[in-house]
Amino acid sequence: MGKINEIHIIGRVSQSGEIKPTANNLLYKFSIAVDGGKGKPSSFFNITAWDKMAEECSNIITKGAVVYVEGYLKQDTWKDKTTGANRSTVGIVATHVELEEDGKGQTQQKAEELPVDDDPYGECPF
Repeated sequence: MGKINEIHIIGRVSQSGEIKPTANNLLYKFSIAVDGGKGKPSSFFNITAWDKMAEECSNIITKGAVVYVEGYLKQDTWKDKTTGANRSTVGIVATHVELEEDGKGQTQQKAEELPVDDDPYGECPF
């Protein structure tokens, strides 16, 4: 059986970000909240966009906006500087982002779908 690592998710932007340069790339991070439905708590997901996708996202992402994100899951691991314990987190690397209509008649805007570097974290310090 082949390997599949793909995610499609719609949620409301809970934390917008800003473009940050790294050693060799541009980075844009934001978070979305996905409604759990009928009394269940919302789930929060950290999204990372790189290079041209980061630029596009910085132009269309605002807190409270409803967004559709396509991407893949990426696990980051590190050693806690204080305790020395191994830590990890799983986030979403965006390959496509677009604004969804939020019931107020807003038009959709898309971040251009672009190829994604297989290892954009190469020299990222986290």
